[in-house]
Amino acid sequence: ETALTDLTLAVRLVPNEATIRLLEGTHRLSSRVTISRGIQLVGAGCDKTVVTCEANSSHGLIALGHANSVVRDLTLTGNFGKSYADGAGAGVRITAGQLVDCRMTNLTLNASANGTAVGISGGRASRLSRVEICGCSGGQYGTIYSSGGAIDDCLVHDNTVPTAGGGVWGAGIYVDTDGSAT
Repeated sequence: ETALTDLTLAVRLVPNEATIRLLEGTHRLSSRVTISRGIQLVGAGCDKTVVTCEANSSHGLIALGHANSVVRDLTLTGNFGKSYADGAGAGVRITAGQLVDCRMTNLTLNASANGTAVGISGGRASRLSRVEICGCSGGQYGTIYSSGGAIDDCLVHDNTVPTAGGGVWGAGIYVDTDGSAT
């Protein structure tokens, strides 16, 4: 095993199908980490491993773009500034892959991008599973913005998004923070 402090570099250097294990503690990102190969990024648990960005960041945290890419067992948090222009899903953008057993909390988006916590698309290759999303604010069109993909067994609560509420938006269904669906 090799200890690297630059997560973006670690993702570039590991072979396909590798697992990157994040130790307990807070890991600050200087750019969005893009996982476009079958790599797993695994924390020591939601209460032990935190991934965040610098204050008023202009980039998101993680982008998943491969059917076998997985992020699990960590907490994601961050503050995205007015210069944020990194697309839907300031916390995590999923076009393929899975975000599993994570907590997304206190994500603040000070720009008008969709999906403060998650932007998910890509149909069956994209999955959000057993994720708690709470205390997020800003942005527009929901804390989760979906144009395809699977969302199951998630807890979305106590979020505030000025345009279209704090719940889930996209693909014909919007679920508000009070649980009503239209």
